[in-house]
Amino acid sequence: MGSIVDQLSGEPLRSASLEVRNTEIRGPAGDDGRFILPPMPPGTIALQIVHPGFEPRVEDLDVLAGQIVDVRIGLVASSTHELEPVLVRVRSRILESRGFYERQSQGYSGIFFSRKDIEERDPRNVSELFDGVPGTRLVPGDLDGPQIVFTRAISMRDSGVCRPALFLDGVKSQIRLYDMILDPMHIEGIEVYVGAGVPGRFNDPCGAILFWTR
Repeated sequence: MGSIVDQLSGEPLRSASLEVRNTEIRGPAGDDGRFILPPMPPGTIALQIVHPGFEPRVEDLDVLAGQIVDVRIGLVASSTHELEPVLVRVRSRILESRGFYERQSQGYSGIFFSRKDIEERDPRNVSELFDGVPGTRLVPGDLDGPQIVFTRAISMRDSGVCRPALFLDGVKSQIRLYDMILDPMHIEGIEVYVGAGVPGRFNDPCGAILFWTR
């Protein structure tokens, strides 16, 4: 998926003609310059774009297994030959289908961890991912590992903390032994909502932690 725009103005180019070379895949972009290619096997494809009054362009794009690549390709007028790099944004198909990016773009007051974020932190266990996350605290446990609490009481008896709701692949779980039931290698994304502002069906007075597995 992606968009075709005027390189200089950034305005979308409607109805540009697209073709994946050496395939039968071809057709026009939409009136807003957007296009979606059908699923293809992993590898590199050559995407050719043609629009009247602009220089034709061929871009080599990497198709990645299990991921959606969102590209923004600029065309230049026939009198101009300078091209800027293509902007590529890689998204997880799993997180796309579960509304992760939609909630992230809608401005919910959550903290979002993608698979890339998790790999960069390289945690030994799940609870390590929450070290330093605003509004959270790790309470030491025994062999079961630490418990994750939010520093927001919902009654006078909570001593300044409360236990967030835990959702695993969209299903609410009463088990909060994070390090016992989850492995960082199996997590595709995490959403952390402290207190109010939890979206829709994940709403809880204390807040919620959403785990999405691979």
